[in-house]
Amino acid sequence: MRAKKRTRYETLSVASLLLIILLFAARKPILSAIYLLAACVISIVFVVKAFRERLEPRQLLPMALLTGGVNLFDLLCGYDLNGFGQGLPALLLAVTLGLFLWKQDKSNWKKAMKRCIGGFTAMAMLAATVFFMMNVNVRVAPRVRSLREGHDAYLDTLRRERRADGPNVLLIMMDDMGYGDLSLLAETSIVLPHLEALAQRGVLMEQFYSSNPACSPSRFGCMTGRYQFRGHVSTVFFPTVSSGDIVSDIMSLFFNSLFPHGVQGILGDEITVAEALHAAGYATGAFGKWHLGDYGEYLPGAQGFDYFYGSHYSNDMKPYSYYRNDAIDRPAVDQREINRILTDEVLAFIEENKEQPFFAYYASPWPHDPVSAGDGFRGTSKAGLYGDCLEEFDAGLGEILAKLEAEGLLDNTLILFTSDNGPWFDGSAGGLRGRKNNNFSGGQQVPFIAAHPSLLQGVRLNVPAMNIDLFPTILAFCGIDALPEDRPIDGVNILPLLTGEIDSMDRELFFISGTGKITGVLQNEYKYFESMRSENAAYITTTLRKRLYRLDIDRNESYNVYDLYPEQARRMEIRLAEFIRAAKDSPR
Repeated sequence: MRAKKRTRYETLSVASLLLIILLFAARKPILSAIYLLAACVISIVFVVKAFRERLEPRQLLPMALLTGGVNLFDLLCGYDLNGFGQGLPALLLAVTLGLFLWKQDKSNWKKAMKRCIGGFTAMAMLAATVFFMMNVNVRVAPRVRSLREGHDAYLDTLRRERRADGPNVLLIMMDDMGYGDLSLLAETSIVLPHLEALAQRGVLMEQFYSSNPACSPSRFGCMTGRYQFRGHVSTVFFPTVSSGDIVSDIMSLFFNSLFPHGVQGILGDEITVAEALHAAGYATGAFGKWHLGDYGEYLPGAQGFDYFYGSHYSNDMKPYSYYRNDAIDRPAVDQREINRILTDEVLAFIEENKEQPFFAYYASPWPHDPVSAGDGFRGTSKAGLYGDCLEEFDAGLGEILAKLEAEGLLDNTLILFTSDNGPWFDGSAGGLRGRKNNNFSGGQQVPFIAAHPSLLQGVRLNVPAMNIDLFPTILAFCGIDALPEDRPIDGVNILPLLTGEIDSMDRELFFISGTGKITGVLQNEYKYFESMRSENAAYITTTLRKRLYRLDIDRNESYNVYDLYPEQARRMEIRLAEFIRAAKDSPR
């Protein structure tokens, strides 16, 4: 029996070593995360075993490999362990001491000591694993093809053509605001007078899509004019720093490990609309929710913004701190004050830069759950706290518009308003099928308003467009006609639509899931899905396949007409397959 046990533990030790080597060779963070959770479970088993029966030295070896191996792997891969690296030698010393005492003379009093030391060692290993999980800062260098040369060359060209004048741009991005939360698009009890007035003196697009049903990928598309797979942004980014909350830290460790190639934000060689405008002489400021990375090249200051005030993540993530540029200004912001804080920041930015062209990106964190509102608005809306939050935002928007008008800037400012995706728990999709994180229209069809004296006034357009179109449209409006030539720009300039120069546009738009899978394609009035998850909560694991919808007569995507239009379905199926192959072969 002892020989069998010895063989079993020796086998486990060898397997642990081989697994560590495999992890290091593969350099896959997701494997590291799974391995870490497994090490924690096995550590618990060893703690129980240590106090129930005597552990022998060889039994501690595989456990030491399991608990220490993952940390060694992360250190070798260049991960920042938030100080755990300094504690690793102490852990190994404790293990060595325990094994040394275990081998001493086997008198009765020493047996008790050995059991205690064995238990202590096992607990130390478990504590080290838990401590690692609570303090890990999984930051890795991205392993992707660099576009830096083209990035620098394009911006240098814009700097040489730098201009002292130009129209201002205010881009407002809401967080999880539904298509039906605006009364001009659907019946709602939410009252947004300033937003509705903005639409009345501008263009309201009735078929405008976010480029993804989840926030980080959608924001990437808006900033760059490119589909998310081109930047390896497959899903939502989570904090890379510890919050002290073990549940939040485990979630961050797991979800961040899902990103391919070690990408943990918007890469530094992407060209954002802020970078392009900054190179052209604009003052640039970002306010509110960033959610495109929380360190290094991923931060707003590295992506073309002169000034940033806001959070790096969603308001349900930890730590939820507010930053002024790179320094924490409010370690624990009171969410009831957010609307007031951000409105004041935008007003101050306008005041400071009123003598030069500016680009202000106001990314409100509302109405993302958990919603909140200031004392003056709480309990005032017929739509509950969700409505309170939006109505407070609208009041702040009124202050911003009044400031622009008072400074004589309103007629020289292009104002764009939209949302990053459809509604989550609360909010209205306006009768559209699906919600956030789903590719049906309820998850991606969002409000869009564009207002400027040079645009159509009080006009509604039912033409497909997507937030990837904002990059080329904003640049064209600001007099920058040349787009980067070293990379695909998936969006198109929709300015001719907004000015009335044309009244229609043939469009082909692709739909990508919140996990990065390319699921469907829209060609004018037809929308085709090869496969996607059901939006029905009772059948959430069900995959819907080969669905064709005619949006001109079925905006709710209620009826699959795949068999009714087989030739159209086949053409779109082939086109989608071609696009998926191209995205796989050369994503960037």
